Amino acid sequence: MGDRVRLLGYDLAGLPTAGKSLALTLYWQALEADERDHVIFAHLVGPDGLLIAQQDAPPLGGSYPASEWTSGDVFLHRVVLRIPADVPPGEYDLLVGMYTYPDIERLTVASDRPHAQDRLIWLQRVDVRP
Repeated sequence: MGDRVRLLGYDLAGLPTAGKSLALTLYWQALEADERDHVIFAHLVGPDGLLIAQQDAPPLGGSYPASEWTSGDVFLHRVVLRIPADVPPGEYDLLVGMYTYPDIERLTVASDRPHAQDRLIWLQRVDVRP
């Protein structure tokens, strides 16, 4: 993402079920400090592009601001996405990214995967159950 941070991987826990929570752990590597604050976001998006669940939060709840990043540092970030009870069953895309705050500018994504042109990291498709 940009020249500041790299997503190393993720773990997903829980069955994607309407009315339940989906837990996501993201593993990041800091590449360079930045004077701007950063916010990590996760989105669950339907095939029509409709956002059904999201969470936005600074790295480690604000205790690890980008201004303190040191090249090579690895940190994890936990996300809980609450899937609304009225979401229809089907396939949804799990996307993550990072933006600077307060200007809300997404960091660029160096990838040829789906959604990279929109500055989103596509993790996987999940099948939400009723």
